[in-house]
Amino acid sequence: MSVAGPRSAADDAAELHRAMRRCEMIVVDWARAAIRDGAAHVDDHRARFASAADAKQAPLAAFQRSAREALGTEH
Repeated sequence: MSVAGPRSAADDAAELHRAMRRCEMIVVDWARAAIRDGAAHVDDHRARFASAADAKQAPLAAFQRSAREALGTEH
């Protein structure tokens, strides 16, 4: 991934991308298990996904803050 803009916004965007990728990979693991097993065992992956989703909140907030600062929309 490549992001143009101030370094802080680019760094925050890269960290957010990594956090989102972790969430995506948990969903991929779940889908592969469901296809392999012929059943969607959501509970087997729910805790991992919830943890990854929670871990994504700080990078999301940091990116939003630095993006607003870069765009001059921070109040």
